[in-house]
Amino acid sequence: MKQFVYTQTDKNPQDAGKSGKVVLFDPEPERLTAWIANAVIETSPNHLYNEGRALQFIQLIKKQSHAQFPVVGLVWEDMDNSGHPKAYGFLDGITVVGAPSSIYKNDERTSSKLNDSVLNELLMLRWVDKAKAGSFARVASTTASDIRQLYKSIGATPPSLDGLSFPTYVREKYIKAMSGVRNELLVARAHAIK
Repeated sequence: MKQFVYTQTDKNPQDAGKSGKVVLFDPEPERLTAWIANAVIETSPNHLYNEGRALQFIQLIKKQSHAQFPVVGLVWEDMDNSGHPKAYGFLDGITVVGAPSSIYKNDERTSSKLNDSVLNELLMLRWVDKAKAGSFARVASTTASDIRQLYKSIGATPPSLDGLSFPTYVREKYIKAMSGVRNELLVARAHAIK
């Protein structure tokens, strides 16, 4: 894990040079390659590697996260391609919805520069108060539905993923994946999009 301080551009000169702070737990390239290859093999007919599917999955991961797993902190994202990235708090590789209040303006995520105290507040995010887990887990935007479908496809009972069970599951599976060649979150997403 490593903490990064970075600068984000913005079309608005007043908001150019927005700072962000985030702790990332990113896989090394060889591990990411193994995760992708194994997810493709595990979810392909006859369990054979398919280079076309692998390349599509690589593009999906690049588009969704650039293979970054934010443990905690701020990620600026320009989801609407407006040139004005908005503030997204992350915890356990999942977008935090509703907290902290300092990154919201009239219930909308801010696209304005944030001061250092707010950036440090984001490094202290926890699943309390108004903080709710978003729907998508990094690095491939895996959803609770993707995970349930994977378990059902192999005849297993899906884990409970309601409320804070989803971020707990994501955190545990990601930590396990960081010491192996299989990432269940990627397998679930590959299964959902096959």
